Amino acid sequence: MNKTRLEMIKQIRILAHMIKENLTTDNLVDLIFAQDEMERLIIQFHEEFPDLMTGGQFRAAKDDYDAFLNLLDAAYAEENEKSGKRTKA
Repeated sequence: MNKTRLEMIKQIRILAHMIKENLTTDNLVDLIFAQDEMERLIIQFHEEFPDLMTGGQFRAAKDDYDAFLNLLDAAYAEENEKSGKRTKA
């Protein structure tokens, strides 16, 4: 079953928010794992949705995970709105 663009963005968004919660741990192993996973998601999002993330945003997201989460939230909201308009048409 192929996922829609909206579903793919939603999945990345949910995972990123979950990983963000793990970045507050005192356990160094868990922290490094969470950082690696967040980096992986940033790269994945940039590769799968180059129209939603510029090179500058990509570099900023790697330095500031909150910037990445904000970008994901905005991308999801925009795609959700577009999807709703397509459904109504």
